[in-house]
Amino acid sequence: MNRGYDVVWAIDLSKSMARAAGGLGASKLKVSSGIIAMASSRILSRPGSRVGIVGFHDRAFPILPSTDNYRRVLDSLTLLRAVGEGSAGGDGIVESVKMLRGSGRERHVVTVSDGGFNTGIPIPLATIYALNMGVRLHFIIVGGQPGDVVKRSVEEAASRTGGRVYIVAGEGDDMKAAVGVARAAGGSQA
Repeated sequence: MNRGYDVVWAIDLSKSMARAAGGLGASKLKVSSGIIAMASSRILSRPGSRVGIVGFHDRAFPILPSTDNYRRVLDSLTLLRAVGEGSAGGDGIVESVKMLRGSGRERHVVTVSDGGFNTGIPIPLATIYALNMGVRLHFIIVGGQPGDVVKRSVEEAASRTGGRVYIVAGEGDDMKAAVGVARAAGGSQA
């Protein structure tokens, strides 16, 4: 029996996400929203799959509970704004994993950020929580390469949980990230 997949997007809403995403011609938040929209369309094409959204800056908060309604995902994405100080990526992961509790599906959390994690729960501690809950962690870093410490922590988190890291720095990287996450999370059209 096909039970589908549950994916929660943990999106960075810190003010740095309002800045231009290098040579991508838009803000990091706009590029991130586009990636989430593309990948969610593919993920939700698989029967039984659901998508949710968590936002974070100096703290994390649910934005959209898990749904199979693509229109609700798109509507939520249009409301996102880069508003906060700090970037608590670990808090975003923990809040996303909490949203997935009780799911009988394969579970994934995809953190989308510019990689400036500088407050809150450290990524390695959030990884332990995700690992204990059986959740795969993926990271999409928008706007260029993260610093060495962040790069190591997200690569280790993805590796330990069976996820991947995608760097979106140039033309076409956004599509590669969206398709890669959709494939990992069972998108039937990926």
